[in-house]
Amino acid sequence: MAVHDSASSPIMPTQPTNLFATAFADGSVHLKWTKNNPYGVTFFIEASVDGGAWTQVFATKRGSLKLYGFPAGTTTSFRIKAENRGIVSASSNESIIYPQGSQESFLQIAA
Repeated sequence: MAVHDSASSPIMPTQPTNLFATAFADGSVHLKWTKNNPYGVTFFIEASVDGGAWTQVFATKRGSLKLYGFPAGTTTSFRIKAENRGIVSASSNESIIYPQGSQESFLQIAA
């Protein structure tokens, strides 16, 4: 008789791609990305404000999300990691809202 292990192997999470952040005047940010993973994988959203340390700001199983509390003019970078049963993927591309110098460029054009 053959011995069978009934425990399933964890699904190796794949790096999320195509992250895009859109900022709104009310301080909210809409994030959208390509999941590249099956249902059940968790996505950790990380943010870095003005080039500081990365901090996890949310976790979801969806491929898009709206976050609040990101004031206009504060340079904030976002990235996503996929996780399944303790195994974490590489980070997605970074997407930046209010990149440094963007307001100065806008003011020069408007003047």
